[in-house]
Amino acid sequence: MKSINYILLFTMIFALLGSCKKDEQQAIATSGTATSFSASTSNVVLSKESADETVLTLEWTKADFGYPAEISNTIQIDVKGGDFSNAKEVTTDVASFSKEFAGAELNSILLSMDLPVGEPVQLIARLKTQIKSSTLTPVYSEVLNIEATPFSLISYIYAPGDYQGWNPATADSLTSQKSNGIYDGIIYFPNNVGASFEFKITTDKNWDNAYGDAGDGKLSTDGGNLKAPGAGSYQIKADLNALTYEMIFNQMGIIGDATPGGWSTDTDMIFDNGKQTWSVTAHLDAKELKFRKNHDWGVNYGGTDGAAVLNGDNIKITEAGEYVITLDINTLTYSIIKK
Repeated sequence: MKSINYILLFTMIFALLGSCKKDEQQAIATSGTATSFSASTSNVVLSKESADETVLTLEWTKADFGYPAEISNTIQIDVKGGDFSNAKEVTTDVASFSKEFAGAELNSILLSMDLPVGEPVQLIARLKTQIKSSTLTPVYSEVLNIEATPFSLISYIYAPGDYQGWNPATADSLTSQKSNGIYDGIIYFPNNVGASFEFKITTDKNWDNAYGDAGDGKLSTDGGNLKAPGAGSYQIKADLNALTYEMIFNQMGIIGDATPGGWSTDTDMIFDNGKQTWSVTAHLDAKELKFRKNHDWGVNYGGTDGAAVLNGDNIKITEAGEYVITLDINTLTYSIIKK
């Protein structure tokens, strides 16, 4: 009778151990089998004409981690020679096994990588797959080589305000060179009698979509009027992705005994956001002048023969008269043309 009890006991122990081992095996995922990854083309043609067309399709198979699990797929794009540490990432639908890129979408990704426009760029792409809510190491597909040429896609928003009669149709613009939602421009607020220096930001030349001040440097379609600190030129930066803005005093002017204000008062110039130049029309005497920034001698330009030189010699005016004075800070050139 005693030996029968031992047999039953050992049988029960082995059954329990087998059950635990089976349960443990079911709870452990494998390191994962990488997915295959392919592209519809290795040479992508990008242009304004193909902005709405599908220019690239990436396809992949399902990764295997050893058991059914909720996974995420992320496309990583980097410049050839990179290690994907600064890659642009595009998250895909978990149920999808392909991603179609329209020309405008892919172009925006490339522009956000600060790549030059109009020049072929060698790219690399791969698919990162991982189990959601898991510390298990992701698996990566093979790396694809793709060539693409980004194109310039400048876009504008507008700043109607008290300075120009609150008319969006004629308001000065802020520019996004890469159409990435980040805009920049310089607006001149004249010191008119009763000027409020208030304005708003509109996405078109109408009031259909207008942003105002939500406080603490934030923008909102429900916000009140934005307001410049005072008269003069202010560089306005607006990020419509983060809904933030900032204003920085940025004023160029002419000063000197040839100018209306002499050596004590600047004659302000107005910035043309389209031409990216400063200009002013003023009466000049046959004396000397310089350009200077923000009514201060910290940054000033002199020069000769149309070449602007930082801290350069005074510019000589040989004949009194009415002049159009233009300064290009980007090229460090100027012109003083008598009317």
